Amino acid sequence: MIGIEVGTRITNNANIKGKVVQYRKSQDLIVIEWEGRGTVGYTEAMLKEVIDSKVLSIDREYYRNEKLDVLVIV
Repeated sequence: MIGIEVGTRITNNANIKGKVVQYRKSQDLIVIEWEGRGTVGYTEAMLKEVIDSKVLSIDREYYRNEKLDVLVIV
C-alpha cells in the first residue's frame, strides 16, 4: 500500500472529506467513503496518481483538530 491505511482521513480539492474504510489486498482496491457522496473504490495506481496531482490529500485539518482535542485546546 502507498502509506494510506484503513481509517486515514482524506480530502479532495473541493474540500469534500472522506475516510478510507477498506483495503482489499486481493483486488488491489482501496475503498474511500465520502461524506454525502457514498463509497468509491480506487486502485493503488489511481490513488497514487490523484494524490501526486494534488486532487486528493491527507485531511490535515482533521488531524490538527484531533491533536488539539487531546491537548484540550479549542
